[in-house]
Amino acid sequence: MRAARGRWATIVAGEEETGEEETGEEETGEEETGEEETGEEETMEVVVKRVASWVGLAGHLCTLPFYLASGLVAPLWAIVVLLALWLALLGVSVWAVRARSPWGLLVPVAAVGLWLGGVSAGEAFLGWTA
Repeated sequence: MRAARGRWATIVAGEEETGEEETGEEETGEEETGEEETGEEETMEVVVKRVASWVGLAGHLCTLPFYLASGLVAPLWAIVVLLALWLALLGVSVWAVRARSPWGLLVPVAAVGLWLGGVSAGEAFLGWTA
């Protein structure tokens, strides 16, 4: 308790402990400037990743009408399979947002590819027609 109280008194007095021994040499502003730039770059990188993942989620949500409109061409079982795949990709997209992963941008691309490939294959090989 006494050590905590001593540390608090030091912090309140404006002399924060850094955990490093003092060498008697004064620090130059060069290191601090370099750390700030690195912090800003990391912050910008995090923002870009976050925005990219949200854009991927929004793009994926924009593919839902195409999957729902498949009912005009595909039978019920195919629509269920396509919607199950869409939901799986939604899970991947939500994971990308939570992980702040820019890979989330590929989710709508994969969704369009699966839908277009599935419907085209059904028309070509299974005789689906509108």
